[in-house]
Amino acid sequence: MKDINELFNDTDLYIKETFKIFSSDKDNAFCKINDSELKRMLDCLGFGINKIITKCKKCNMEFPFDFIARDVNFYTMNNNKKSYNLSDGISIKLFENKYLHLDSIDRVVNYDGEKNIPIACLEDKTWYLTYYLTCTNCFRPYYMNLVLEQKGFNFILRKIGQYPSMFDVHGFDFSKYEKQLERINAYDDYKKADLSYAEEYYVGSFAYLRRIFEKLVNKYLSETEEKPSDNRMDSKIKVIKNRFDPLIQNSLKNVYGVLSASIHELDEEQSKEYYDILKAIIDIQLEYELTEEDKKKNATKYSSELAKISSKIKIESE
Repeated sequence: MKDINELFNDTDLYIKETFKIFSSDKDNAFCKINDSELKRMLDCLGFGINKIITKCKKCNMEFPFDFIARDVNFYTMNNNKKSYNLSDGISIKLFENKYLHLDSIDRVVNYDGEKNIPIACLEDKTWYLTYYLTCTNCFRPYYMNLVLEQKGFNFILRKIGQYPSMFDVHGFDFSKYEKQLERINAYDDYKKADLSYAEEYYVGSFAYLRRIFEKLVNKYLSETEEKPSDNRMDSKIKVIKNRFDPLIQNSLKNVYGVLSASIHELDEEQSKEYYDILKAIIDIQLEYELTEEDKKKNATKYSSELAKISSKIKIESE
């Protein structure tokens, strides 16, 4: 993630972004602050940024959203709590009376004169941040929850909640392949695959993709006279392989193998990682069907027009 706009609009919940803020010296006794990593973290936290651009559900179009509040609940490893507004910045106590201050206005980093920080004095800490935003057009409220953890040399940022969800913000266009999917009774499966993914049920999203693939294979089998030697998917694929886009024909066995493995062997993180690839393969086939149908319609249309022209030319020549 590069900034708070991307964090709100395009970053899934619980995705981890790590910032290597501190680095140690050769003796591992002191550490220094990496300014470029610190600035990168400030961009993701929205320091110095007063608005983000996102789609307003009420206005049904993109508008700037104002930050009306950025509240912070700070916990040390001893569960001591402090609450304040992020607009005042974050002061990280390093040791004794020495602070690293992250200022939200001018991004001044104040080391309090200490360029070398004793590593032994670093303490794990956690900040819970809540961002409140309103549409500049209709004042509709949005919010986002983040957690920022300091663990040794690193800071780890995650988005742990937001309203509305990324699905509500972006929406999905399911209409392009509706005709092809309705023929195999898979339109709902197609929608549920993306919806499950958006709601972070990644193994479930794979189950819907596998249904679509199976229904495509069974449709092609019903349209051919050749029958598979047995009921295994590998045997079925051999019979109808040429009905798929030539670009993916050699991948069909692996496609079904991965889709099936997700149900029994892959965990949520693996399913999430592989989803886009498998969804893209199915979309390639749906696009292939759509294109082939358009070609047939155009060929029929142009053949008919050509016949009329040919007939007309013969009549005129006579």
